[in-house]
Amino acid sequence: MKFHDNSFGRREKKAIFLSAAALAATLTLTSCADHSELPDLPPLYQSTEDTTTSLNPDQGETTFSDTSASVTEGTSATTETEIPEDSAAPDRTEQIISITENEIPFDVHYIYDENLYDDENIVLKEGSDGYTVSVYRVIYENGEEISRERISFTVTEPISKEIIVGTKPSYTEKTETRIENMISFVTRYEYDSTLEAGITQIKTHGSDGYTESTYRITYYKGNEIGRECVSEKTYAPVDKVIVVGTKEQAFYMPFLDAAHGGYNYPVTQSFSSTHRALDFGVWYGDAICAIRGGKVIAAYDEGYFSKDNILWTYGTYVVIEHDNGMRSYYAHLKSRTVSVGDTVSGGEIIGYSGNTGRVNPAPTAGKPYAGTHLHFEIRVKKGDVYVTTDPRQYLPYWN
Repeated sequence: MKFHDNSFGRREKKAIFLSAAALAATLTLTSCADHSELPDLPPLYQSTEDTTTSLNPDQGETTFSDTSASVTEGTSATTETEIPEDSAAPDRTEQIISITENEIPFDVHYIYDENLYDDENIVLKEGSDGYTVSVYRVIYENGEEISRERISFTVTEPISKEIIVGTKPSYTEKTETRIENMISFVTRYEYDSTLEAGITQIKTHGSDGYTESTYRITYYKGNEIGRECVSEKTYAPVDKVIVVGTKEQAFYMPFLDAAHGGYNYPVTQSFSSTHRALDFGVWYGDAICAIRGGKVIAAYDEGYFSKDNILWTYGTYVVIEHDNGMRSYYAHLKSRTVSVGDTVSGGEIIGYSGNTGRVNPAPTAGKPYAGTHLHFEIRVKKGDVYVTTDPRQYLPYWN
């Protein structure tokens, strides 16, 4: 036996057949090629060996092998034998070739994770393409291929690639409105000669000026990366205007007198060293009025003070502070209509006459209105204290 390379132009009269060494590798196949169109050729030899089939589950391959001989993929071998010189047989050679064909791209499977951002992914498993490796027996005559038979093939299934893909938006936007560039309002005073001195009124409530800016804010993975002002509106400050009365105040009686649609009630107890007030016999439930404009600095209901406090004797009472350093007291009221902090004008109703606190005679079930009167005081500031003074110096009955 003699070996040589696979030259196809050789005219030697030799029979070619596969060597055992060239067919040492197991051939793999899944189907055979159809060569029905090729001409019928006499076989160079006929194998009497069986063909067996095996399945390799680990590699996803279907394997067929010829038990008589095998070849290594991508290689070929020839074996030649002497033929008598006078033989008229053509020069035929046989070659085993391996070809990779029928490639199948691998699929990509996506697994979505809301905890990952949409520009993040994790490859769980790499993919690989599927393909078929076919082994052919090719016969040449005088250097020309005259037949080709697929004698085995291996199908490698594609392996899908698996990727975890994030769905949480990596870029987000929101709008934000901010108050900026604050400008404090200014307080202005206006003077009104028709308003009694000491009386103030708020004409306009002040408001600060500011700029209202709206921003579009861009975030990347929760971190601010951009801020754009999309709208801006400016509000000018509004001055606070307070009207101050300059008209010299007149004094009113501490109740509705006849000049103002009421009644001229008599004095029931005069001012003295032991009684530092004037008591007026104002009927139960009649209106009690401020003698002058001012601000309420005290307003208590009966029962607020315990009897170990001298103020309990006033019952329900009101105290008004006036602009001229004077305070007026109204005691034994049935009820009051003002509270601490209220501003009142001269002649304004502040409560109603009653008999709360300590009065003489004291009311009883049979005489519920006994002791009804208005206890009225005026106190003038001297130094750091307020001293009671005779109200007749100021009230219009006596002036």
